Amino acid sequence: MRIWISVTTLVLAVALGVSPAAARPMDADDRSENIHLLGNAELVGATDVQVTKDGYAVVAVNGSSESAGLWVVDARDPSDPQPVGHLPCAGSGYDLGLYRNIAVMSIDSASGNSSAEDVGCNLDGSVGKEGIRLVDISDRRAPREVGFVETQCGSHTNITFARKGRVLVYVQSYPASTSGACPSAHGIISVVDITDPSAAEIVSTPSVTPAVGCHDGTVRANLAFMACLTEGQIWDVSDPVNPVVTTHIRDVPDAIWHSSAMSNDGDTAIFGFESFGPGNLSCLGAGGTGGLGGALWFYDVSDPAAPVQLGHFAPPRMIEGLCTSHNFSVVPKHDVLVTAWYAGGVMAVDFTDPTAPTEFAHYLSETGTSTWDANWQRGYAFVGDGTRGLDIYKIDGLSPEFP
Repeated sequence: MRIWISVTTLVLAVALGVSPAAARPMDADDRSENIHLLGNAELVGATDVQVTKDGYAVVAVNGSSESAGLWVVDARDPSDPQPVGHLPCAGSGYDLGLYRNIAVMSIDSASGNSSAEDVGCNLDGSVGKEGIRLVDISDRRAPREVGFVETQCGSHTNITFARKGRVLVYVQSYPASTSGACPSAHGIISVVDITDPSAAEIVSTPSVTPAVGCHDGTVRANLAFMACLTEGQIWDVSDPVNPVVTTHIRDVPDAIWHSSAMSNDGDTAIFGFESFGPGNLSCLGAGGTGGLGGALWFYDVSDPAAPVQLGHFAPPRMIEGLCTSHNFSVVPKHDVLVTAWYAGGVMAVDFTDPTAPTEFAHYLSETGTSTWDANWQRGYAFVGDGTRGLDIYKIDGLSPEFP
């Protein structure tokens, strides 16, 4: 049966115009022959990456150095990304949301003074607080902070989206986040209305109990698929200001429900499970015993009230170091996702058959990686890496599609 599934997956992949990852001899970098590193902007400490419709990458850089904060990178030529704008801002966290020309920065520790106060972050009254920072990037060369909203327990991540004439942010945080400022029982998110960034405000704090808090998720139509640390949840967001938890998923033991994404047809949800246990975690190779806590798991959610676990993916080779799934996104028009894997670099996963997902491509730089985020935009994988900065990859078979 497994052989039949594998052959079928291959046939479907060819029909879609894509090809599975092919092995190649080792060279300077460990990679499959169908993925190509096009360009790099050396922004050490890079975490999350968003991309504007006109081809600028918005990159968060974590830490306390002069380069920390938010960068705008001209990536219209993916082979030559050039940093052009910088909001200096020391701090911790820096998940990013983006709506048109407003970037939403998650702040997960008490915010100190900017390293360059005259042009940096920290509006009056925001020093020593944590929450979300709103940055206007309409002038790509001079991003500026235009709003700050303090939220309970700060903001480890955020989901930014427009609905019913409003621009909303779901702010996620939890007791184990960086500052330690959270109560032992948190159990909420903060919903922030940023329609007018200068007058942004919290409009509700819905409960997510029994979860201790939520880490991240994705909104699709009137549903949200949320990774809430101790469990997965599905929310009814037909009233987006007052989301209601409708489904709890608890079928993966000892897992940290970390991130999620949706297939293009909306029938498959993918949850990523971050793990910080000893050893290589999920990256033990085909014969290893890993893959549970640090893997990607696939669910049939065609009936949101009754999700069905289908299969999971872990890297098919041994990788040294902290190796666990992290942030990922689905490629439009394909049953393929691109994902960050910390010490495992960047990978693409074919889930044409979600009961047996397979590796489609991988790239691991010999210089070492701490790969945080992989975001498919404009036909390329934009990857935030704490060691390397911003990397941009092209993957054969997933051709560039411009607006």
